[in-house]
Amino acid sequence: MKIKRNMIVWAELKSGLRHIQAGRRPCIVISCDKANGKSPVYTVVPGTTKLKKDYIPVHFNIEPSEIRGFLRHTTMFLPEQLVTINEEQIIQTAGMIVSTDAIKKVDAMLVRQLQIGEYDG
Repeated sequence: MKIKRNMIVWAELKSGLRHIQAGRRPCIVISCDKANGKSPVYTVVPGTTKLKKDYIPVHFNIEPSEIRGFLRHTTMFLPEQLVTINEEQIIQTAGMIVSTDAIKKVDAMLVRQLQIGEYDG
């Protein structure tokens, strides 16, 4: 399976700590495609279908209509929980984000979370 940036994958996340996403989760792949093609690990932003904590300024939603593929519910993604996963943790792909606005939203929230460059929103 070829994994690319802006894909949504279902992954088995490992963690037993409070407030850290664990279990089967939709995740957006944010690692660059040059690395994705050569490495068995990927950087991802985990998501949840529980649309809580929208007051956290880096959380953002992806709608099913914004991807090519299958995402059953609106999903909130949590950039403060960036994680590296191994390819063996990927269960399946759900699709690719195709909405230009959604891709800009992903990039903007990563810039905000990591404080790299300028964020104007």
